[in-house]
Amino acid sequence: MMLILTEAGEGIGFGHLTRMMALGEALIEMALPVRMLVQWEGPVQPQVIEGREWVLAGEWRDAPVGVIEQFQASAVVVDSYRLFFDAYQAIANAGVHLTAIDDYHRLPYPAGLVVNPNVYADTSRYLDSARHAVGGVEYVILRPAFVRAAGSFSVRPELRRVLLTLGGSDVHSLGLPVAGSLATIGREVYWIAPALAPFDPPPTSVTIYGTQGMEGMVQLVRDCDLVVCGGGQTLHELACLGAPCIALELGDDQLPNLNFYEQTGLLGPRLRWSQENLLAALADRMESLRPAAARSRLSLLGRELIDGEGVRRLARVIAAQTR
Repeated sequence: MMLILTEAGEGIGFGHLTRMMALGEALIEMALPVRMLVQWEGPVQPQVIEGREWVLAGEWRDAPVGVIEQFQASAVVVDSYRLFFDAYQAIANAGVHLTAIDDYHRLPYPAGLVVNPNVYADTSRYLDSARHAVGGVEYVILRPAFVRAAGSFSVRPELRRVLLTLGGSDVHSLGLPVAGSLATIGREVYWIAPALAPFDPPPTSVTIYGTQGMEGMVQLVRDCDLVVCGGGQTLHELACLGAPCIALELGDDQLPNLNFYEQTGLLGPRLRWSQENLLAALADRMESLRPAAARSRLSLLGRELIDGEGVRRLARVIAAQTR
C-alpha cells in the first residue's frame, strides 16, 4: 500500500494537502491502494477532505515509522516542512520506499526519489543523497479541476471583466485599493476577498466572492477576461487553463516563480506590492493587454508551458520507482 504523509492548518496552509490529494487521486486512477494521513495544526477542517475516504486526519510526525507499520505500507510519500532529517532517515531505514516532496532543498533527503514540483526546480542538487530526482514544468502538480479544464479558457475581443485574487489572507491589504482602482478605469471586477464585506457599500462594478472551491475557481477564471493575482501556485493553474494574467509580487518566496514566468515571456516586468506607483503601473499593464491579440499570445504560451499532465507523470514515476 502507498501511504502519503502530509500536514495542513495554522501556520502551514493547505498547499501541501491540496497537492497531495491531487497526487493521491492520480495514483488511485492507476488502481494503486492509497491512504493519506494529514497532521493538522489548529482545528481540523474536515470539509477540506470530505468525500475522500482514503484521507484521514491524525498525528504522524512524532513517530512516522510506527504509523507506517500500522498502515502496513510498502511505499511512503512525505510532503512536510516540519519533519526533521533523522525522521526521514528512520523511514528510509525501515525498508519502505521513500519519496520526499520538496520545494527549496530544505534537507539532504535520504530518499529513493525526491520530487520538486516547482517550475524552477534544480533536481541535480538532490542527487548527493537521493537515488533519483524529478521536477520542473513537466511535474507541476495541479488540482484536478484545473487539469480537467486544461486549455479551456476563451479569449474574448474585449477586456472587460477582471478577476482579482490575492490569497486567502491578503497580508498586504491590497485587495481594496486594487479593486477600487480597477473599477475606476472601467473594469468590471470579480474579487475573491478574504472577508465578505470589505466595502460599505461596494462599488456597483465590483462583485465580491468568498473562498472558492476548485470548480468555482475554474468557472470564475473562465467568466473573466484577465486575472490579477499573486506569484504563487495560481500562476501554474492559470497557465494551464490558458488564462492571461498580471501577477503581483507579494513576498520573497514568490521570486523564483515570478522569475521563471518573466523569463519565458508569460509575465511582463515585475510589479511589486510595495512600489509607490503600483496602481498606475497596473493600469498601464492592463492597457497593454487590452488588444485580444496580446492576450491570445499569453494564452497559447501558458498552455505550452503547463500542460496539466504533471501529476499523472509524477504518479507514473512514483509507481515505477516503488515496484
